[in-house]
This record gives sequence, structure tokens and C-alpha cells, in this order.
Amino acid sequence: MRLLRWRFRRGRAASGLAVALLGAAIVGAAEGCAGDASPGPAGRPVTGYRPAERLATGKGVEIRNSGPRQRLIVYPEPRPRGRVSLLFMAGRPATALPAGGAAWADADGARVVVFDAQGAVAAVLQGAPPGGPLPTRPLFAAAPTQRELWAVEGDGSALVFRDGNPVSWLHPPFPAAAVAGGDGLVVATRTFLEFELRPVRPADPLLWILDREGHVVRTVGTVEVPENGLLGQLVNTGWAAVDRDGDLYFAYALKPEVRRYHLRARFGWLGLRSTMVGERSDGMLRWRSLRPLSGAPRPPHLAAPRGALEPVFTPNQFGVTVGPDGHVYVLGTDRTGAPDHLYVFEDDGTLLRAGAVPRDHALFADPDGHVYALAVTDALARTGEPPRAPFPSFALPELRTGETIALEDYRGRIVVLNFWASWCGPCRLEMPALDAYAGEIDSARVAVIGLNDDVNPDDARAFLAEFGIRYPSVKGQGHLKARYGYRGLPYTVILDRNLRLIRAIYGFGTTIAPIHEVVERELSSP
Repeated sequence: MRLLRWRFRRGRAASGLAVALLGAAIVGAAEGCAGDASPGPAGRPVTGYRPAERLATGKGVEIRNSGPRQRLIVYPEPRPRGRVSLLFMAGRPATALPAGGAAWADADGARVVVFDAQGAVAAVLQGAPPGGPLPTRPLFAAAPTQRELWAVEGDGSALVFRDGNPVSWLHPPFPAAAVAGGDGLVVATRTFLEFELRPVRPADPLLWILDREGHVVRTVGTVEVPENGLLGQLVNTGWAAVDRDGDLYFAYALKPEVRRYHLRARFGWLGLRSTMVGERSDGMLRWRSLRPLSGAPRPPHLAAPRGALEPVFTPNQFGVTVGPDGHVYVLGTDRTGAPDHLYVFEDDGTLLRAGAVPRDHALFADPDGHVYALAVTDALARTGEPPRAPFPSFALPELRTGETIALEDYRGRIVVLNFWASWCGPCRLEMPALDAYAGEIDSARVAVIGLNDDVNPDDARAFLAEFGIRYPSVKGQGHLKARYGYRGLPYTVILDRNLRLIRAIYGFGTTIAPIHEVVERELSSP
């Protein structure tokens, strides 16, 4: 399982709804392994530890940690039948579930994996609601209620699963994606994994609070406005988590700072009801905790290494979550820019323990604060192979020759289907890369077919001639959206040798890597 790289969004051609349906695959809960005895201490005292400085400010308390009180100990596997919770996997946070366990969005597999309270896989959620789109790159999972889970895409849209079944899509009206949930509460933040170069205003919120329908019911905090306005969205990216008392934690992505906001609130059927007693109800900042770094991080800036303006930055924190011991866990870095350190904070903002963790692993914690690291493949070993749905067949004329191209004729080959239109700006970037790929592959084993949705075929033919596209492309004349409900253009689906859906990709940019990886993996399978 590879670490997801951030993606700077340059825009897509927005359009309709989904393409195909895969059922949710439920996998039985696995039992724990190894002995019942305590593995030992959770950490070892740090010689020369200096207590944190606590400074009262007009905006809560500022905590300056000189270092952790303990050096973190990482154990290889959880105790058998013991309670553990998944904290992070493959460099991204999991979301704690109201009744125990955790959910993690598997972006590569376009699914949500649910872990039980013993750290075993309990369910695999995927598919799409009838007539709705498939998830393409879910980055986060949220759990507003015990029965509901959200698979959240980088643009903030979310596929809602209820009782394990995909039921609907939500499209919250804000540029956010990182989500945490619990007790009817959903909190959203900006994320560096997918963002735009766009300024913020001084009064813009730092966090959004949503109801179960994805509506914004309140906001928390205010943004920091950088000197370079185009970096406004980026510098305010981060991660959110909610504890059992309803308080909210926010960890900035680009600096070593964690915040705690007082947010004792819950949702009822009639909307948000504040339960705060003797406190302000606007998300009061309780404290901001700073941790030391071996070297000061370079501030984000803009550069043009390839002739186009791009952001240059180093992530500092990769997620925050609340463990079963009530402590706040932050996955971060000391100097490498990779998620290779785990920081454990007490609920008062004091840095309790810290230490190196293996990259791209699954990290678990138990109620005693012991941390365990497993290879992602081991953690996901019981997910199994989910069922694949057949892709609706077609027999349509090729744009240039008029000869009928039937999908059924390609059975036995892996098929890459690319939905496009001449008016789609991003298609102009993707299709030349896809054409080069089509010229390199073994056509006896892999086929590339375009599905054009221009109403006027002449526009499509002119587009193909302009860019020299050689692979076949059929004409849908504006009817493909109604038949397949693609989410937007460009939209690519990859089918296996039995013409069943493997993966849907909503825009792959100028690199063919996402398609190449799926195809090569499928070619190497039996």
C-alpha cells in the first residue's frame, strides 16, 4: 500500500452521476493473535525531561513543549482478544467509530475498510447507490452515526453507506475533505492531499461542522492569512478528531501545532443542540500545543520549475485521532517530511511520548497506551477479494470509420474505457497520454476505447484529428451520461477479462500511472 501523494487540483469538467454498481462485501470479523500478557511499558522516561511552558493568552492557553516525557515504544503485534483501535494506516488517519473500532478509507481500492474493536477487519464497504457514481479516490471516512459511514473524496463529496449499503452522495458546499465524526457530529477541514491555489479571507472559518445531510450548521475558528494570498488554502490545511466528550482537536498539516476546541454538542433529529454549560457555544479555543522540531520547516512558497506556477511545501503532520486511552495521537515528522513519527498528547496539551514508527504501516493502540505497528498487507489480510459487477455492454459506431464496436468482442482482454468530450478541458491533457499508453501496450491483452459524448460527432472528429488520437472511439451523441451516469469528464473505468469493473478514475491528469498500476496488477493475477 503506497502513501498517497498530494494532488494540486487544476480543475475538472464537472458533470452528472455514476457509472456502475458493486455490492458491499462483508467480511467476518477476525480473531486476535498472540498472548494475553502485557507487552511491557508504553514508553520509557526521557532523561533530562523539561516540563512544558504554559502561557495564558487572549485565545486560550499556549503550551510550548520542549520534548516528550517518554520515548515511545512500538510493539510488533497486538495482544490476542485484546481491545485495540486502528489509529493510522498507510500515512493517513482512521476514524474512530461510535461503538468501538475504526474505519479507514482505502483510496487505492475505492472502498472503506471497517475494523472491529480487536483490530480485525469486520467489513469492506464499496459500490455505488443505484444510478449513482462509484467512489474514485476516497481519502477519509466519517461516522456521523452508528449506522452510517461516509467515504469522502478529495473534493469534499461523500458517498453515504447505511448499514453497509451505499445509499446516496452528499456534496457539501465548501472546499474541504479531511473529516472526523462521532455522536452525530461531522467535522471537515481543508486537506493538503487535494487543494487549489486560492486565497482566504480573514473571517473565513478554519473548520466546518456538518449535520447528517452534509449541511453546514456552524463553523469553528478562523484562518491564518499568509503573506502570499495564493497559499491561503494550503497553509490552513490540517486534520480533525473528536473525543468522547465532544471536544474537537485540530492538527495543522504544515506546522507542528495541535489545537483543542471546546465543542460539547450533539445532533438530534431536529438539528444541532448545544449541551455546553457555562461555556461559550462558538467553539472556544481551549489550548494550542506546540512541539519542537530538529530543524525549522521551510515555509510554503510558489515556484515554476516546469514553467507553470506550483506550490512547494513540506508536510509536517499527517493526521490526528483520539486513541482508546483518551490520549491524542498525531502522525508527523521530525525532519524528513514523511509520516515516520508518532506523537502522543495528553488532553491538556502536554506532549506525553513520542518516537519513530515504520513508514506506511498500520498503527494500533490499546486502552493502556501501547502502540503496535503492522504491515498494511497484514492488517488488510482478511479483506478478501470483493465481488466485481459486470459493466453494461454497448455496441456503438466508431467515430471515424462507422464500424460497430461491441464491448463483448473484447472479452478476454483488460479494457480501459475513457469517457470524454471535445468541450472537456482536462480531456485535452489526458487523451494524448492515454494515446501514447495505447501505443505501448500489448493490444492482444489490453484494449483502450474512448466513449465520446459530444452531441455533434463532427466536433469529436475534429478533436481526434487535432490531437492525433489513434485508439478507437465510439460516439454516444449526448446519450452516455443518461445511460452510464458518469460522475464527470474525463472519467475512466478499467474492466477485467470478464468485462467486470475493477476501478473507476475521475480524472488522472497527465500521468498514466494510476491506470498502468491497475492494469499491470490485473495482468499479473491468475
